[in-house]
Parts: sequence; C-alpha cells; structure tokens
Amino acid sequence: GLGAQSYHLTLGTIAAIMSMLGFSLSYLMVRFHPKNLVNAHNTTLLLSFGWIPIFLLMLIDRQPIMPTHIHVAALIGLLFSVIFNISGMYVLNHIFKHLKAHVASNLLLLEGVFALAVGYVFYNEKLSPAELLGTVLIVASTVTLSMSTGAQKPAAET
Repeated sequence: GLGAQSYHLTLGTIAAIMSMLGFSLSYLMVRFHPKNLVNAHNTTLLLSFGWIPIFLLMLIDRQPIMPTHIHVAALIGLLFSVIFNISGMYVLNHIFKHLKAHVASNLLLLEGVFALAVGYVFYNEKLSPAELLGTVLIVASTVTLSMSTGAQKPAAET
C-alpha cells in the first residue's frame, strides 16, 4: 500500500530533495541576472561555477579526482551527457526567464514522466498503479498550467 510505513527517508532521498531544491533555485536566480545577459551567458556562468561544490565534496569525501580506468563507451556516454546537459540548461534558462516560476517548475516535473517511459521502453521496468496515477496527474497539471492565460510572464518582466 501507500501508507506512511512505505516511505523510507534514506540518504539518497535526502540528496535528491536537496538536488532538486538547488536546481530550482539556480534557475530562479536567472531572473536576477542583468537584462543584457543572454542565455549563452547564463549557461556559461552556471557551468563555470557549478563544478566547485562537487569538487569540494569530492575532496571532503577523499574521492579520487580522476577515474582510475575509463572505457571508450564511457567516454562516448560522457560526451553525449555533456551535450544533452548543456543543451538542457540553455533551454531551461530560457524557460525560467520567460515563464512564471510555478509553470516552469511544473514543466520540470515531466522529467519523471520521461524517466518512467525510458525505463519502461528500454529497461523493461514495470510500472505500478501509483506510478501510472502520478504520471497522469503530472501530465494533466502540466497541460492545465501551460494552457492557463497567466502562464507567461507579462512583457514588462521578460
């Protein structure tokens, strides 16, 4: 069932919550950048400084800076990951700059829907009724908010 006992607050869950909080706050900060910065500037600034906390955490946790072994497939995967992440960050900067925060954040919930679809199609993962219901609710709320008349910020704010 979906009772309170089925939730386990693990370190991974806490890290995911902190990650999403930081992720959302970072994109909301785009609104405080000077108006003459374009999306390429915002993306470059985020990527330029985004590595610092991760690097510090690696040092604190005494993890090796460089991997000890890496395969060609991993390098290709890393390359595609970088391309998709930078492209996604560029588009998200645009989204948060031009949509109201609650609408833009709701659009980000579609990430979970895509993750479920990829898991189902490529990894043969089975979906529970709760996951299917959550997917329907996320898609319905995203469509509803996107179609609402107040989804975009007024022209004076953009």
